[in-house]
Amino acid sequence: MRRVYIISDLHLGGTYPVPPEQGKRGFRLCTRADQIVRFVEGLAQEIAENGPSELVLNGDTVDFLAELDGEQADTWSPFTADPGQAVSKFKAIVSRDPGVFAALNRFLDAGGRLTILLGNHDIELSLPPVRAELRRALGVKPGHDFEFIPDGEAYIVGDALIEHGNRYDAWNQIDLDALRRVRSLMSRRQEVPKQYQFVPPPGSQMVTSVINKIKRDYAFVDLLKPEDSAVVPILLTLEPGYRKRFGELARFWYWTRSHGLEAPFCRNSAETSKRMSQRARSHSARTSGPRRRPVPARRNRYLPA
Repeated sequence: MRRVYIISDLHLGGTYPVPPEQGKRGFRLCTRADQIVRFVEGLAQEIAENGPSELVLNGDTVDFLAELDGEQADTWSPFTADPGQAVSKFKAIVSRDPGVFAALNRFLDAGGRLTILLGNHDIELSLPPVRAELRRALGVKPGHDFEFIPDGEAYIVGDALIEHGNRYDAWNQIDLDALRRVRSLMSRRQEVPKQYQFVPPPGSQMVTSVINKIKRDYAFVDLLKPEDSAVVPILLTLEPGYRKRFGELARFWYWTRSHGLEAPFCRNSAETSKRMSQRARSHSARTSGPRRRPVPARRNRYLPA
């Protein structure tokens, strides 16, 4: 029986501080890639001593939301639909932490099984060209025991059910049917009609339009969880001027109520919904100017069969 190690949310991506400085995060969640390398290399060495093992990277292995839209750009995309640009972003991620991918290759060479699941910050990994680039970065060869699960499926090992968990969070639920349609067209090198383009989750929209901008001043912001009860009050205390930006947060919250995606009921979802509703109404009451009704997000539709 093989031993199975499960880790998630490595969030490889974003730039390191220039010049490197102790205690500075740069624009990253993951600041200790060296520890990941050490861990994976240790697993590879254990195979020779203790027999086969499996490493499961359970979503958000890389973080496309931390990647700028270009070297001279000042924006981030909640989903990079252009396959060439998505591949370029992935290559940039690999170039900053080549040791991690080299260690994973050594793990495969040693006979380890590597399984990667999709998360909500690395949706682009499911696109055919990016998936091919992932295999190249890992050095996957015939005979390697490698599997990538792109469709939000759970992964079962024995009695353990493994999944990233974003399907239980209205902020981060992925419209997998729409994403499959995009991948199907892309695999045939067909253009994706505008009306069938994939709409990323409201959580991704919030990260790229609100959180990333604040992160430049307060690098710790995306370490605060949960966003609704931690990020908002702390940042408004530090910077009252951010109040207007959190009007966008209220808009995204309304989106989570209207995007129409279904997920199993979570124990605290009703309490969270009530708390966010009260916070949104409180913000609206404090904001000057005419009140605007939220516009529900456009739903993806199926192409004719």
